[in-house]
Amino acid sequence: MIRHLGKDPIIHTLADANPVPVTPLDPAQQTRADALLQRTVTAPRTPAPTRHRVTRGWAAALGTLAAALAAALAAVLAGLFAIAPATASPAQRVLLEAAGNVGPEPVRTGEYWYVRSEIQYIDDSAFSREDWVSPHRTLIRDTSEAVRRAQETGTTSLDPDLIRVDLTSDDQTPGMLPPRFAYYGWGEMMALPTDPVALRERLVRDSAGSGHSDAWNLWDVTTGLLFFSPAPLELRRALWEVAATIPGIELLGPTTDSLGRPATGVQIDFGAERLGHYAILLDPSDGTVLQIENRDSAADDVSYRYTLLESGWRDDAPDPDPPICGPGSEPYRSC
Repeated sequence: MIRHLGKDPIIHTLADANPVPVTPLDPAQQTRADALLQRTVTAPRTPAPTRHRVTRGWAAALGTLAAALAAALAAVLAGLFAIAPATASPAQRVLLEAAGNVGPEPVRTGEYWYVRSEIQYIDDSAFSREDWVSPHRTLIRDTSEAVRRAQETGTTSLDPDLIRVDLTSDDQTPGMLPPRFAYYGWGEMMALPTDPVALRERLVRDSAGSGHSDAWNLWDVTTGLLFFSPAPLELRRALWEVAATIPGIELLGPTTDSLGRPATGVQIDFGAERLGHYAILLDPSDGTVLQIENRDSAADDVSYRYTLLESGWRDDAPDPDPPICGPGSEPYRSC
């Protein structure tokens, strides 16, 4: 028995996690921990070639091992259940539902991940933005300048000369708003852990230099990757599970996005950091973020919104325009 337990992957997992935090379990968690322990110590094993009588010493050792295993399992499970607590809030339940329903994953049929969205700032007309992301480069085309000029001149037609295609970066995955990007290189993003505990730790560590709280950083990165990036299915599921751990999330309930599509709203208040209220409108049935919103307070009009219009793989992308400030200049930076 001891010999077989020594080969058990659960034992190795517990050994790798030692020392583990001892956290009290609620009744539901304790029930699940007891059930897992029962399956672990009573699962049929392949009989050893030679049977030996178990002495009292070995029986005591086995009893001690079982007790230690129970305590270790309880601690490990408590850490895992912190991502999906049995007593989840309504907002957490929505995000965990999205995690469970995410998919199906689009079959990769081209080089570029393409996202077309509509953006609107308060008191301004909406404009469109297109992103093409590949392992090698990122391009963005938006109509913001053309829309602004049309608004100033009182026309509805857009000047095509004001609609640029900018090569914004190489090997980058776009985040939410330029120049504040939740950036990961393509390879870095694809290599992010899909275990929610490990992913949360990684995202907190990578964003520690932002000057904001861990809660803000997690909200910014998870919503940015879920909205813009071609994150694989298991990573998207883990991102939703991490989002469910962000303290302060609240359920807005059933709503519609700017296109009239039915959605469920989840919000969070970063007023203490002078960042206002943020909300995502999502479809929990497939884990899609339909809209990202920001407002000064819960009662204010939306300061800006990003609305998803279309996403999927593309074979090619448009050629970038020459840098507006000359060779070597960067987009979104003053000349």
